[in-house]
Amino acid sequence: AHLIDVAISPDGRWIAGVGNDPRAFVWSPETFLRDEVVIGAPRKGATSALNADSSLAAVPNGEAVDLVDTRRMKLLRHIPLRATSQFAAFSGDGDLLVTGDQSGDVLAWPLSGGPPRARIELGAQCVPQLIIAEPRTRRVAVHCSDGPLLWIDLDAAAPPRELGKYPGKLLASFVPTR
Repeated sequence: AHLIDVAISPDGRWIAGVGNDPRAFVWSPETFLRDEVVIGAPRKGATSALNADSSLAAVPNGEAVDLVDTRRMKLLRHIPLRATSQFAAFSGDGDLLVTGDQSGDVLAWPLSGGPPRARIELGAQCVPQLIIAEPRTRRVAVHCSDGPLLWIDLDAAAPPRELGKYPGKLLASFVPTR
């Protein structure tokens, strides 16, 4: 299998990765021990995510996102979407899984199960290319395929706020401040 994506846990204790076959892997950087779970086949270019305590991994998988318990290496939930998903992130407060799909939808799913708590329809002109969560909040930044970087509050009824245009692939993360 070829590794196509990795995610490092916020606490630095775990590395999760997916290959071009239907498996997800979790490694300890201290011991280099690996465990794996069978999931659906992830898409090339998909971006996986780990939650704050590294107990959950989200793996975009075609027209779904798989939620994996990384401690037991067990598939917990297969979340079907309307269109192909390539991006997932956990909300900074740890309560929601945020997905972005090719139809331009950003959805916030409760980790406890059930339908999306929030659906932000950005439209096909704004296909999410990256989703990152602000620590300890329910706010996310979404970078769209045509360049805009949007700020979305998942609890507010306000529309997304554009922060600027950044054509091409944007790599970013939130940096803790004092």
